[in-house]
Amino acid sequence: MRILVLASIPFEGMRRRQQQVALGLAERGHDVFYLDPPRPFRSLIHRRGLELEEIPIEDEGEDAAVDAGADPAASDAEDVAGITVRTVRPQLRVGEKGVAMAAMGRWGWATRVGWKHWSDEVRDVMRALPGDVSFAPEIVMVYHPALIPAVRETFDGLIAFDCLDDFPSLARSRSIATAYEDVLNAGVPLVDGMTAPNRYILESWERLLRPGVPQAVIEHGVDLALFRPAEPTRTAATRKALDIPAHAKMVCYLGRTDARISYEDVQTMLELEKDALFAFVGEVAPEGRAILQRLPSNRIIPVGPLRPEQAADVVAAADALIFPFRREPHLEQIRGLKLYEYLATGRPIVASFRRALKAYRELLYLYATREELEAGFRAALMEPEDAPARGQRIEVAQEAAWEKRVVEMEGFLRQMG
Repeated sequence: MRILVLASIPFEGMRRRQQQVALGLAERGHDVFYLDPPRPFRSLIHRRGLELEEIPIEDEGEDAAVDAGADPAASDAEDVAGITVRTVRPQLRVGEKGVAMAAMGRWGWATRVGWKHWSDEVRDVMRALPGDVSFAPEIVMVYHPALIPAVRETFDGLIAFDCLDDFPSLARSRSIATAYEDVLNAGVPLVDGMTAPNRYILESWERLLRPGVPQAVIEHGVDLALFRPAEPTRTAATRKALDIPAHAKMVCYLGRTDARISYEDVQTMLELEKDALFAFVGEVAPEGRAILQRLPSNRIIPVGPLRPEQAADVVAAADALIFPFRREPHLEQIRGLKLYEYLATGRPIVASFRRALKAYRELLYLYATREELEAGFRAALMEPEDAPARGQRIEVAQEAAWEKRVVEMEGFLRQMG
């Protein structure tokens, strides 16, 4: 099959679901083209400090465009692991609160203007694809609903929508969360197949599908070549690099730090274990920066974005792994790819209760109240190395290898055809 992947995550840094599916399909002999979205900002992380570099422009209103010195439809194409990756150069636009946004934000798509801009670029690129790079897709995989109408306007073939669980939260912006539901309502009826990482998300939107359109739950996976149980030598080197004293407990969060994180829950954990240091691995959104800056700086390590192998080493070196999302209805459907990466290490996992996590409640320290958080966090830090749950977590992760998930996705795409 010739498959065009319209991504919402750039092909760099940590490889997430979209990139893993693209890589896996290419390894299985399919011709894959990955349209790489632009990225408006990056985090600058320092030991015991945190800064966020934003594109410096003046706020001229939400619709004001800023010349970035490049045609927004222009791009470079390169081959990465058998995939043609085309990077779209952004035309910057003023977003909410005067922060410059390119076509989209990394996880969250912070403005509706950004959605429209990226959709326009996708439309232009798709029209130019056949003559530009001699690639005529049979199936287009879409990862953001705002792109679906633009694809349908320019493409007569099959559209597969892989509905992710990282949609904008009400905690970040009620208007953006509502707008996301609006584009789901407009886009889902146009697709020829829909997959989702858990049944809660699929059940939320399957009613919008046309009769007879295929649908399936294909859960997140884990790269077992990266995420694995701790190795003493690598753990020692990682803790030394992070300046973690031998006596101190290390707690780790993997993923984007943003408005989904509960400041109160992290603060409670800090109070419960006075010697613990908390490492946050991944990008930090402006809302996440505000959260981290309220916490004691001498105990917070904002590690920032790392290469996949480095991030995996940090996760494996931790004494406990945390998933402290706010307890609000809009986050109930999130299971998170990080869950499987956590499980692969065998380490204890402390997570706020969400219905999407119920299937793994025997392997996690779930909490819905402060009392449950206190008990679960203390138990996680005291969990013995030979606890049966550690082996059980690893077994679950092994069943979730990306190789298996990609086979499921390949079968679904063939079913659509």
